[in-house]
Amino acid sequence: MNLARQHPGDVTQRRRMSRTTGGFLTALAAIGLYLLVPSAKPPAAAQGPSAQKTRAVRVGVIPERPFVERDEKGQYLNCGFRVENQTGEKIRLRRIEVSTFDAANRISSRRFLSEQGSLSPALRTLPRREIESDAVVDIFNPFHTLDPVEPAATVRFAFQFQGNQRYDAAVAIQPVLYRPKTKLVVPLRGPFLVYDGHDYYSHHRRIDLSSPAIKRLGLTFNPVRYAYDFSPVDETRSLHQGDPGKPENWIAYNAPLYAPAVGRVVSVANDVPDNRIESGRLVYPESANDDVKSRLFGNHVLIDHGAGEYSLLAHLKAKTVAAGLDDRSLAICVEQRSG
Repeated sequence: MNLARQHPGDVTQRRRMSRTTGGFLTALAAIGLYLLVPSAKPPAAAQGPSAQKTRAVRVGVIPERPFVERDEKGQYLNCGFRVENQTGEKIRLRRIEVSTFDAANRISSRRFLSEQGSLSPALRTLPRREIESDAVVDIFNPFHTLDPVEPAATVRFAFQFQGNQRYDAAVAIQPVLYRPKTKLVVPLRGPFLVYDGHDYYSHHRRIDLSSPAIKRLGLTFNPVRYAYDFSPVDETRSLHQGDPGKPENWIAYNAPLYAPAVGRVVSVANDVPDNRIESGRLVYPESANDDVKSRLFGNHVLIDHGAGEYSLLAHLKAKTVAAGLDDRSLAICVEQRSG
């Protein structure tokens, strides 16, 4: 099951839903709860106050208003970069440097990735370092985690590119500590594993908005930036019993699912066919539903909690969603299928 929080009661017990995109993910055991937080559209390269124009390369931040999450282990920057090459030539990213500053604008730390100084330079951890002329590409932020006590009122990123000449670009952000207005509860009962979250390495984070495939879906922001995949387990902490190729053998299959908080249903899908396993491989069935939410999340329920906060229960079992548009509920009951 997948829960995501995005930024854009009457108890009813007749609602039932379940997971698709349709039904099984490659990992075969995640219920998606997307914690949807207020999301801004990405800059059209570097428009807006968060981006600074350079001579020939423009760099912007995605989203324009980045949020930071904090715990005892670190501060987590939920943002990436959009680079627009206006040089008239192919360029190569050679260096990214990050500097943090306290509230008095005094530097508190400095780090960098460079293609120099090593036989295996750290910059090679970034897959997209060469940018064609007139291309617009997104780069995932390699400096995603800061020290938990590090002052970071302002974070400045400096980029160095090389073509026939050197090109420099810089952008500064003031991370916002997001404080949720809605108290959410886990929509499952019983033990479960967090199969995937929304850190830098998570598949939820790594949606490249500049890729042609994502553009064809019409996405202008990452709707699962703050998502979690929950995988129910049994008392031995096993994800399934018996043949994993049979959906009914998974602990998540047909497990009841509950609304994470009071709210109003604003989007629902119940007719997306479930995925299936054939010869050990995941098969995505064709669907006549062209709605982008249904194509991304399969059978789902999107709940408006007010104050600009939503939760999305996604990848649910076909024909088991009983919630309807404008329904209000404290405990939407769902029969869900892990995917």
